[in-house]
Order: sequence, then C-alpha cells, then structure tokens
Amino acid sequence: MLKTIFTILALSLANIAFAQAPSLELNKCFADKTTGKDRKDLARWFFASMATHPEIRDMVNAQAGIADQTSRTMGELVTRLFSEDCAKESQAVFLAEGGNGLDKSFETLGQLAMREIMSNSEVVATFTNFQRYIDQGKINSVINQK
Repeated sequence: MLKTIFTILALSLANIAFAQAPSLELNKCFADKTTGKDRKDLARWFFASMATHPEIRDMVNAQAGIADQTSRTMGELVTRLFSEDCAKESQAVFLAEGGNGLDKSFETLGQLAMREIMSNSEVVATFTNFQRYIDQGKINSVINQK
C-alpha cells in the first residue's frame, strides 16, 4: 500500500514538473529574446492603456494616437516573440497548457518589463515618496495594541 502511494505521488510530481517545463522554457526564451527597449515598449503600452481609464486620464497629457502607436509596437513584439523568436517554446506551452499557459508567460514578460522600469532611480524615488506622509505613530498604535 505504501509503495502504491509513493508511486502515485512520484507520478503526480513528475506530471507537475513536466507541465511546468514548457512554461519555464518559454519564460526563459522571452527573457533572452527581449531587449531593454522591448521591455520598455511593453511598459509604455501598459501605461498608455491604463491612462485611458476615466479616473486616471486627467493625470496624463498623452499625445493623440499614442495608445494606437504603443498598441502597434506591442502587436509587433508579441508577433515576433510567439511566431519567430520563441515559436518552438510557444507551441510547446500551447500544446501542454493551452492559451492560459501563453497568458501566464506573457505575465512573466510583463513582470520583467516592470523590473526594467522600476530599476530607474527616479521611479524608485517617486514610488517611495509616499513614506513622507505616513503617520508612523498611528500605525505603531495598531501594531502594538494588545
């Protein structure tokens, strides 16, 4: 009985590892085949898309057509990655996981793009600027409450 349980567990773990392998390969390919410019283009597309939200658009003075321009650039990047640079890896993920697996790998690429942007010292300074307005006393009173 114990041997059967271990066999089932081992097969389950092997299936999990096998299912993740194509995604890991595609993620690696995306990282290897994109440049800093590609990742900045992705971040620009993301930002331009977010800037169309009614509650955000008043904060951004984007030029007319910038959303379409960044969308075109993203379309070209995605086409290149999935059909040329990482075609073999994309196909393997699609066969193993379907479109959801491709979406997950694209999310990973988005994370790479955000790391690229977040590594800029001016961006870091702006993101940490809110700390000046934290009332540490109020936070400490909640944390230290017994």
